[in-house]
Amino acid sequence: MRHRASSPSAGRRGGVPVPAHLVIAALACVAASPARAQAQQEGPEALTPAQPGRAGSVHQLQDPSLPPPYAPLVPAEGTIIEVPVAGPAYGATQPAAPPLARRERRRARWAPPRTPGHRFGLDIMGFGGDIGGAAFAADWRYRAQRPFFALARLGPLAVGKAGPDLIGVADASFVLGYDGRLFAAGAGIGVTYLRIDESFRRAQGTSAIGRLHFRAGALDGLNAQLDIGGALVDQTLVGTHFNLRFRFPLRRGRLLDVVLEVMPAASWTQLQVGWLMQIPWLPDSRWRIRPHAGLVEIIDAVGRDGGAAFGAGVQLVYLGGAAASDPR
Repeated sequence: MRHRASSPSAGRRGGVPVPAHLVIAALACVAASPARAQAQQEGPEALTPAQPGRAGSVHQLQDPSLPPPYAPLVPAEGTIIEVPVAGPAYGATQPAAPPLARRERRRARWAPPRTPGHRFGLDIMGFGGDIGGAAFAADWRYRAQRPFFALARLGPLAVGKAGPDLIGVADASFVLGYDGRLFAAGAGIGVTYLRIDESFRRAQGTSAIGRLHFRAGALDGLNAQLDIGGALVDQTLVGTHFNLRFRFPLRRGRLLDVVLEVMPAASWTQLQVGWLMQIPWLPDSRWRIRPHAGLVEIIDAVGRDGGAAFGAGVQLVYLGGAAASDPR
């Protein structure tokens, strides 16, 4: 028995149904034809999603001819997109710094690293009481790259008035020595104006002196400094200087100084408290300001003691070797 083959037109006329999966497959082939043509021209990588950092990724993501599986999701213009960011909840307190970080900050404040360079200081002070007057001092310190330092100091240069008498104090010295991070020791020479009035010894005038300098602790951190000096008077060693300074680091880069300066042969004694800090209106400057106050005592040429006088002054310090952001 023979069967007549039906043509497509005959099938449509006869109402023969076409399977749905064949229709979907045909539509997919038609839709994928531009992408296949692009793959034939640009290679198989044209149909793969672009990877970050590869050339052509922007073009592939923004190509409108790609079928829906590869089409980018581009928000409409003016759309606000909220991106969640991990962080502490509202009202939550920040976690405390770990013990190691606090220990490192404390170490940097109490024992900072050694900073080479030049440093200058200019100090002026006035005092008043039974004996009134003014004093001036200047110092220069150089710290080399190697553990070596040089220290030159002029002062105190002071003039006081007690009634009709004028009293003068003059001192200058130069010291060289070893300078490490936590220790320094040096020796030097100088000249001072002596005023000795004792039952068995009298001397008045300038005299050469010897100086010793010691420091325990970091120069810009917690430390104690001791300066002692002496001179030969009538072939006898006489103490001329006993200067003791304590330095305590404070917060925000400030340094607190307590100075006891005793010059028995020069009739000068000073107890001073000061704090070194940045100049408020020059936060990035290498200059620092050190206001100070204390008690001053001068004994005149005939041994008359006018008593302690209140003194106050200010010192300008230039930190040539320290960073400008470093408040020391």
